[in-house]
Amino acid sequence: MSIFDTWIEKLSYQLSERIAGRLADVRTTVNYRYGNQRQQLKTKPGQPDDNMTVNFTGLIVDRGISAVIGDGIKFDLPGEGDTPEDAYIEAVWKANRKERLILSALMAAADGGTGYIRIIPEGIVGEDGNAYPRMVVLNPGFIVMDALPEDKDLVWRYLIEYQVEGLDNKTLTRRETIQITENGWEIVSEEMHGYGGRWIEVARDMWGYDFPPIVHWQNLPNPYDAAGEPDLTDDVIAVQDRMNYLASNLNKIIRYYGHPMRYGVGLGATDKLRVGPDEMVSVSKDGDIRQLEQLGDLAGSMQFLIFVRQALFDITRTVDIDSLQDKIGALTNFGLRILYSDFIAKTNTKRLLFGEALREINRRVLTMNGMNPDPGDVVWSDILPTNVQEEINVLTSDLGNGLVSKQTASKRRGYDWESEQERMQEEAAAGDNVGAAVLRLFNQGGQ
Repeated sequence: MSIFDTWIEKLSYQLSERIAGRLADVRTTVNYRYGNQRQQLKTKPGQPDDNMTVNFTGLIVDRGISAVIGDGIKFDLPGEGDTPEDAYIEAVWKANRKERLILSALMAAADGGTGYIRIIPEGIVGEDGNAYPRMVVLNPGFIVMDALPEDKDLVWRYLIEYQVEGLDNKTLTRRETIQITENGWEIVSEEMHGYGGRWIEVARDMWGYDFPPIVHWQNLPNPYDAAGEPDLTDDVIAVQDRMNYLASNLNKIIRYYGHPMRYGVGLGATDKLRVGPDEMVSVSKDGDIRQLEQLGDLAGSMQFLIFVRQALFDITRTVDIDSLQDKIGALTNFGLRILYSDFIAKTNTKRLLFGEALREINRRVLTMNGMNPDPGDVVWSDILPTNVQEEINVLTSDLGNGLVSKQTASKRRGYDWESEQERMQEEAAAGDNVGAAVLRLFNQGGQ
């Protein structure tokens, strides 16, 4: 084996170590989101298990994803009316099951800190029978990126590595390296049979475009790396562990003291006295039955648990709805936005980062089909529900003061102005016809 081969194997091992570390981090966040969290109390075989998992981390991630999606995501491409680009983009996303794909992409990005969508040319057939690019959400635990040290936005290599069980029931490791070369983006596929074997190249192809087949984006911004930050960082997981520890200890205390433990004094020679809720105990004049008192401040522990819960929502910039239960009826649109201001800012940050990825996907898809590559804009819905009557009052005031047109007010209320105008004209015409008919009948009766 030459020195060059040794260096290649060492570099390959380092890359595999990076993938393994990345996969371990993603598995931790996925486990916490699903509630598979570290047990805080040690248990002995055959003894009661007082461990409790109060999974607020999963709730926080789910609320964040739902806020980003809102009532749905739309695309506004350039040009008046329905253009061929509009129809093509709609067909591409429909073939890829847009809503489910976006949900999976956001969830993977929240777990891994970075989202990845791979574009496969003509990889899926739509309902119209035409072939369209297929979009695949990649597992962020299987991928590492390399960017220029002086410019983290210029990624020059994507490395994908994962293990499967081969036909011989042995471990098969697959690796795909997508990197820029002087001739363009090159895709190299390799396989390793067993552990510690040598990589065998199975395919080498050139990607025929000036952009890579993978679009990535940061879940939350990280100015020092191409990869972003996950929703569940180490500090969030630590607070979740403390929440489980407190809840588990409270559960244990309640188990011990939920049923009063009594003991007798001066009851004679017996060392055990059966006492049930439907039994009466006879005690001699010198005997006494007492109850074991609870030690510690249960109320204080409960209050601290509430404090830790609130801290968990605060550091994740998420609103705890339970804290608003006594205020919801009195909240105005403005008051609601003040209370949700931090959550709105976080959601808008996520939308900004994900929106850039969506526009880039549309640009690449249009380019691959030889169409105008301008991706236009991503249209988001309002993050928060609004007080409908309050919004109507504001629009009525604006209309009365001449600050807004009827068309703008109609669109703010969610109506299609053109369609509503046509319908109102039809109704007016129908009303005129009815009025004319009534007048004719009246005149005929008068004659």
